[in-house]
Amino acid sequence: MDDDQDLSLAEIKDDYPHVYREAAERFMALLHYAVDRMPDCVEKWGIAFATNNPICIGISMSEVAAKFGWSRAAISYEARKCCDDNKLPPSGYMKSDSAITTARKARIKAVTKIETKRKK
Repeated sequence: MDDDQDLSLAEIKDDYPHVYREAAERFMALLHYAVDRMPDCVEKWGIAFATNNPICIGISMSEVAAKFGWSRAAISYEARKCCDDNKLPPSGYMKSDSAITTARKARIKAVTKIETKRKK
């Protein structure tokens, strides 16, 4: 038996740091391959935007939504769900968590202001 097969994950990480990078690169290529072959649906595009899939280059969530008759929010929801379910940070196509919080607070403030005016 090869001595490398007896190594622990920690030893592999210390002795062969490139192994994790190579595995991640191969996994991403496989993920992109699988997503590219899915039928067009909101979930596919959510995963694609969440994982920076090359099919998203040069196209926005709004453009994809318009093309298929979906809402941009539906694609965004699926992208956010993919990231949250897999403990991934938002991709470059998505708003950061702090930007979402800021937008949410601004929206609540605007709605509250309108409701206050209506009551007067």
